[in-house]
Amino acid sequence: MDLEVFVHHFKNSFPHLVGKRVLVALSGGADSVALLHLLRDPDLGLSLEAAHVHHGVRGAEADGDAAFCEDLCTGMTIPFHLLRIDPTAPLISGREGTWRRLRYRALLDLKKTRGLDALATAHHSDDVAEGVLVQLLRGGGPRALSGIDAITDDGVIRPLLSWSRSDLSRWLEEEGRVWREDSSNRDPQHLRNRIRHELLPALEEASPALRRHLVHLAETLARDDRYLSDQLESMGSWIDPWEPEGGVPISSVAGLPPALRSRWLHAQAGKVGLTRVTRRQAELFEAMIEIGTPRAVTLGHRWRIRVAAARLWLEPPQTTP
Repeated sequence: MDLEVFVHHFKNSFPHLVGKRVLVALSGGADSVALLHLLRDPDLGLSLEAAHVHHGVRGAEADGDAAFCEDLCTGMTIPFHLLRIDPTAPLISGREGTWRRLRYRALLDLKKTRGLDALATAHHSDDVAEGVLVQLLRGGGPRALSGIDAITDDGVIRPLLSWSRSDLSRWLEEEGRVWREDSSNRDPQHLRNRIRHELLPALEEASPALRRHLVHLAETLARDDRYLSDQLESMGSWIDPWEPEGGVPISSVAGLPPALRSRWLHAQAGKVGLTRVTRRQAELFEAMIEIGTPRAVTLGHRWRIRVAAARLWLEPPQTTP
């Protein structure tokens, strides 16, 4: 990895952020430590702040990670923020999914409170490759396999997607930088860890370039997804669950090409904050459109999409008195 190459990459990929104020998500691991040092290059002119999210588990090890991050930022004269999430929060999306959602919420809230221009996270190409395998093993569709966005609508940027974990570790060693190792990253109870340490190395024996192939697959699917999403926005009708007449004719959805109907359901769910539609929910929705039964499908968090009077309606969760 070359610092000049990174600076050039950042200026080309995020020109609107050069000279701006950026919050760095700092775990203390090699990836985020490398990101903090790389973003500090004076040619980028960034005003940096850093935040470490303490999950309230791993005891003294986690406290040590937080202390390391604070000391690192103090030594670099970078403002530091320690955030905490509640480890006892209901695991609506499983432990990792729930903690990820809480982590991003805390970081984005801080970004907003501090008036910062972006939140930078240290995802790299190995995260993309591993993520594709995770989604394959979980039965994910094309959208789930489309990798990690380099930039999101809520201001998250991921400047390291062009480099691998080993690229970043090697650069840190060459620069004489230190970082922390999270022991939970080797816990085989977590699917991603088993993929990282067992499955992916075994598959690479048969296909040494597998990581590059998986990243290329994700990039291709992401490109296709962007095109289909644009098509859907121009062709789709959307339910407003808060309006008495906010339903849409069922024909407006039934008439969409098959490749867009399932995407319509995912997009409509996303408009009310639902992050996931299961395969079973999508199958029931397709049956509802095609043959009229079932008459309703329950989505996440007790939202319900139903057919009545030849229209589709989206109903929020019923509140109990």
